[in-house]
Amino acid sequence: MDELIKYIIAIACTTLGGFLGYFIRLFIEHRLAIDRIKENIRITEFNKAASDFRAAFAPVIVKFNLISDFNAIDKMLREELIPQGVAIERFRPFVASEKQEAYQEAWENYHQTHKREGISSVDFLRYAMGKEKERFNLFRKRIHAILQFTE
Repeated sequence: MDELIKYIIAIACTTLGGFLGYFIRLFIEHRLAIDRIKENIRITEFNKAASDFRAAFAPVIVKFNLISDFNAIDKMLREELIPQGVAIERFRPFVASEKQEAYQEAWENYHQTHKREGISSVDFLRYAMGKEKERFNLFRKRIHAILQFTE
């Protein structure tokens, strides 16, 4: 009889261990699934925000190539600045905290004084000054410095 009780206890412990292992596995799989869902949501939100952010700068890039008049470029850049500023602030939460300072600096370099780059004008958004190739390279470099945060 003692042996029968030992077998019953062994079978009960094995069954209990199996059920416990099964439920632990279910719990772990559930937690991993939730983490995967959260990561997918985070990636999807980042991709959507990056797309919206890039879209705010797309019209300026196209128009800058099409317009050659200094005043028209300056006016166009000024008009596009508000949607770009909104996009900058909307995208800011998606920029890593260690890159926030570089992000702000890239934005300020884009829309403020360009004296460092060899452009003599200190006026706001004077990309139209200088030779066409040079001004486009400066503009492209500044836009890329901002848009690289979407990568």
